[in-house]
Formats: sequence, C-alpha cells, structure tokens
Amino acid sequence: EMLMNEIGPRSFGFVEVCCEPDSQLSVLTLKGGISYVGIVKDVQSQEVLSQVSRCVLDWKRKGKWIHVHVSTPCASGSPLKHLSSGDATVSDLEWESIMKSVGGFLALGDSKSFELPFHNSIWSRPLTERVLNESSMSHCCQVYLCQCGVTTSSGKPIGKSLCFAASHFTFCRALHSRFGFCGCDEHASISEINYASTARYPEKLARGILSAVKAAMRDP
Repeated sequence: EMLMNEIGPRSFGFVEVCCEPDSQLSVLTLKGGISYVGIVKDVQSQEVLSQVSRCVLDWKRKGKWIHVHVSTPCASGSPLKHLSSGDATVSDLEWESIMKSVGGFLALGDSKSFELPFHNSIWSRPLTERVLNESSMSHCCQVYLCQCGVTTSSGKPIGKSLCFAASHFTFCRALHSRFGFCGCDEHASISEINYASTARYPEKLARGILSAVKAAMRDP
C-alpha cells in the first residue's frame, strides 16, 4: 500500500496521498534524504491509515514537521464531464469514496495541501469544501504548468494550470512566486496536447512543493 523512503535525518516528513509508485515527489525525497510515505492504493483502508499514523508518530517523536499532500482523481470534475448526461459515474463514486477518507490523513499534518486542475468542478462540491474547511486549508494559489517547463513533444508550452489549497499562506506564496505568472506568447492547442502526460508533477514543480513545505515550516 505504501512506498517508504527514510534516508538520514531531515527536518520534515512528507506524506503523499493518492500517488503513483514512482511519483516525482517520492524520487526527490529519496534523493534528498527526506522522510517520505506515499499511499498508492487502498486510501479508504483503515489499516493503511493506521500504518501511516504509526510512521508519522515516529517522525514526530524525532521532532519532524509533517506535511500531508493530497491530489484526488479529477476525471469526475473534468470540463468534459459537463458534456455527459450528468448521472453519477464510476469515477464519481470512486472520487467520493476517496475524498471521504482523506481527512484522516490530513489530520496527521502540521501543514497540509490539496491540488486539482484549476478548471475542475470538484472545487465547488460540498464535500470538497467541507474537507478543506475541516483541515483549515483556507489559502490557495494558481500554478501554471508552462512555468514548470511542461511542453508538448514539439516544445510548445502547455497552458494547463493547477490550483493548490493549503493550510499555510507561506506555502502558497512560495508556489505563487515561482509559478503563479504566465509570460508565454502562446500555448499549444488542445489538439496538440496529450493530457495524460500532464497528470504527473514535473520535477521543477515537485522541487517547488518541497521548498514550499520548508517555507511553511519556517513560518508556522
């Protein structure tokens, strides 16, 4: 259920909820010796939450600051969803099941963040708003993937943007200062973009997220 990399002492631990086994955040934390745990499946399992809780408790005993980052499946809130009948789909039910479970992980963090594409109807759902409120994630920022070096195979910048909600203003300020402005003359057209390739964080953004955690830790 988890990937666990703990190489050497560092000042914070990072929990990534809903990720791929080789996520860019897991790669960078391993390289940097940062305590990390990633949940790649069975987010709804109480046993998985218990395992992560035990891991985090151990980190806290060592004096580490804990950051929990969540990114749920976003297909059910995609703009393309508005072209369907509006009936609940498998992706809708999957998302709701996961979203009802992430609060237990978020409660483990000293700082917390939640990310979805900027243009996604999930942001306006009552369940999303409830989870964000309960976790005190009242700050947000927009991140342009083109500023993170994301391009098409032909080198054209991709105009997709993400939105990060967070518990700490300094986390959002750090991301905004690096990726919150777009100066591109033009972006690739929709027909040129393989959107599956934009689902993973590029290395530049993953580094920015880790730097933002450090900013939150310095100014709690």
